[in-house]
Amino acid sequence: MRASELRHLELARLDLDARRGEVIGKNSRHRVLVLPVALTGILTGFLAEVRPHLPASRYVFAHPGAVAPQAPYTLRSLYDEVVRAGNDAGVATSHRPHKWRHTYATELLRAGLDLHTVQRLLGHRNVTATVRYTHLDDDDLRNRLDTVW
Repeated sequence: MRASELRHLELARLDLDARRGEVIGKNSRHRVLVLPVALTGILTGFLAEVRPHLPASRYVFAHPGAVAPQAPYTLRSLYDEVVRAGNDAGVATSHRPHKWRHTYATELLRAGLDLHTVQRLLGHRNVTATVRYTHLDDDDLRNRLDTVW
């Protein structure tokens, strides 16, 4: 997901039983998200244990310190959470939501997903944008080639 899609994800548009969500993406495009099994379990726990203690809001991730009622999580707060999670995980690099998006794309390719599947998961209209998101190194290319030859 893009940071803006995550911030504006609405409770009513999240269906954990079907493992999907609907967001308004870049350029106001409607987009369906497919959720992995592990994430649905995490979200189920979050909605049961954490969400009831957050302010009333239509958003999944309501901002606990929001001044305006119904306000979504701010971009700055999301950025801070990403930095905190990355540091807590002990990953020695800079952490930004968009960088994580690039890492997600690269890891999907490393795991064997084809480029067009990665394109759909990222919500890109054009596969050229997806190619710019993936950062395979020479070892990745050698490993992939070795599986064929």
